[in-house]
Formats: sequence, C-alpha cells, structure tokens
Amino acid sequence: MRALRCVVSALLAGLLLASCGDAGPAPTGATTTSTPPLKAAAFPSPLDAPKQNLVDLQGRPFDFGQRLRDRVTLLYFGYANCPDVCPTTMGDISQAMRGLDEGQRKRVQVVMVTSDPARDTPEAFGTWLRQFGPDFVGLTGKIDDIVAAAHSVNIGIEPPKTDAGGDYEVTHGAQVLLFTPDGKGAGYYRSGTSSADMLSDLRTLLNR
Repeated sequence: MRALRCVVSALLAGLLLASCGDAGPAPTGATTTSTPPLKAAAFPSPLDAPKQNLVDLQGRPFDFGQRLRDRVTLLYFGYANCPDVCPTTMGDISQAMRGLDEGQRKRVQVVMVTSDPARDTPEAFGTWLRQFGPDFVGLTGKIDDIVAAAHSVNIGIEPPKTDAGGDYEVTHGAQVLLFTPDGKGAGYYRSGTSSADMLSDLRTLLNR
C-alpha cells in the first residue's frame, strides 16, 4: 500500500498551504479589521469569489459568484482522506455552527472543495462531509478547475501526485476563507483557530 506523504509547500501571494496535516503562517501583509473587530485576519483587499465551474455532489453546477451572495460563507479546500488537519478544521467549523440558532444557521453556508477528486467520489465525500454538518456543501470537478479556483483565492493547492518513492501526495489549504454576504472574501482563519472565534465572527457578520 502506498503511503500518504506529508509536506509543507509555499503558496501563492504570500499564503502557505498545507498537505496532510501542516498549516502555514499568516499571509504576508495581512491586517485585522477593527470596526467591528473580527477574529479572522483580513486580507489587504477583499477577494472576489472563484469564477471556475465546479459541481456539487449531486452533479449540479455551482456558481460561486451567485452562491456566495446573501449568506455568510466559510470556504475550505481539503480532502476526506486527510488524517488530521481537514477533519479537525471541519470539526471546529461544525462546533461553531452549532452555536448559532436555527435562523442564523440558515444565513450561513459551509462549502468544502475536494483537493482529491479522484478518491473523493460524490458518495464517499458526501458521507464524510455529513459527519460534520448535514447541510455542508461539498464541491468537486476537474482537478485543473479545482486548482484554478483555489489559486484565484490565493490557496496554492496542486494536483495529487505519486512521488519517486511511490508515496501519494495530496495538498490542502491551510486556511478557512470567510466570505461576507456581498460575495467578497474578507478574511481567513489559520488552521487551529478555535470554534469560539469563528462563532464570534459569524454572529458579528449576521448582526450587521
């Protein structure tokens, strides 16, 4: 059986990505918002939503430009077979969502894009994702489109590959991206950010 190799690689625009369990430091030049204060680190300027064509786990087209509007969105690039960071991150998001009341939860969406579409079949990925939230949205597609979507929001994942030693290498994002209801990426959470900090920001944005 091939082993899953864990590495850390430099990412785009000063961000870092992780693969199989490592998380990078803050993006270069990142700032924090002050009014109202968010726990998320803010980008120097808001990010636009990805423009690439991906599909949900029912095979329906997912238009980021439309679907990231009118609700607060948490966006993450990862994969179901990740041994540590991805399930831990999704668990933290799940805990934050449970802190909202029913009406608030309807105004927030959690979107996870697989970085390993060959193994994350819709059925397998959906089963894994539902452990964290029955309404969490899973996205898949052609690996080139997934990589392009990630790069467009400064998450530098790469296509999975098998190295010379036969180890299977998959990368994932080191950050969860926070999008406001206008469809702009306003900030990010480093791996290890507490669910309490995420919950605080969700409440802040929902109360604006």
